[in-house]
Amino acid sequence: MFKSIVSLLSLMTLLSAQDCSEFYPEGFPTQDVDKVICKKAFVIGYSFDTKTPLWAVEHLNKQTEMKKIPLEGFRYRRDYALSRKHRSTSSDYAYTNQDRSQLVPFEDVNTDHFSSSDTFLMSNIAPQDTKLNRHGWIYLERGMRELADVYDEVIVVTGVAFLHEDKANIKRIGTHKVAVPTHYYKAVYAPNTIDGPKMWAWLVPNEAIDYKKMKNYRTSVDVLEQKLNIDLFPELKESLQARIESKIIPL
Repeated sequence: MFKSIVSLLSLMTLLSAQDCSEFYPEGFPTQDVDKVICKKAFVIGYSFDTKTPLWAVEHLNKQTEMKKIPLEGFRYRRDYALSRKHRSTSSDYAYTNQDRSQLVPFEDVNTDHFSSSDTFLMSNIAPQDTKLNRHGWIYLERGMRELADVYDEVIVVTGVAFLHEDKANIKRIGTHKVAVPTHYYKAVYAPNTIDGPKMWAWLVPNEAIDYKKMKNYRTSVDVLEQKLNIDLFPELKESLQARIESKIIPL
């Protein structure tokens, strides 16, 4: 049994170490990260300093009639693709006002058990205000799945931002000093709408925000990229980026 567990962990580590860029022709965000971790259904850009993902990219497809996997039985766990000193643990979030927020949510991939399990790895988790996580943010996540249902496929970049004036004053929680973001963001690219390619974007403070107020945080991909100082879809043609990244479209 022990050998089987070791073999499975070795396989998971190998998969995480592989280059999966060929499956993401739009490219990865240009933000510096310490490690790119490839999972079956998504890819993560991870920071050793913050002990969180800085971004995650997923191809979200139209929901099928396949049976959904129930949430029961999954638990947050360490990602052995990361060395011990660079990992966070679930207990870092105990006794805080921060939820364990999945950058790629379970509901996006819950027709596949392996991918569902990947969403509970701590490499996919960052601190998010409890009310935001359970109200405003979950509303936005549902909206992403609705866009995929309408347009068949969307590419979603989800990330955290540390927009402090004083970088030395980043709030941290837990034994492993997990950094608490000031903001969360989403950028969405739909390549195949009836009107041509479209993009949506949000930049949301990591605060207690109800779903009714999420519309206040719509922005354009252009403005989002300027605030973050990164290119979110670097492999798209510049002419296409110039045409669609400046628009603000309601969800």
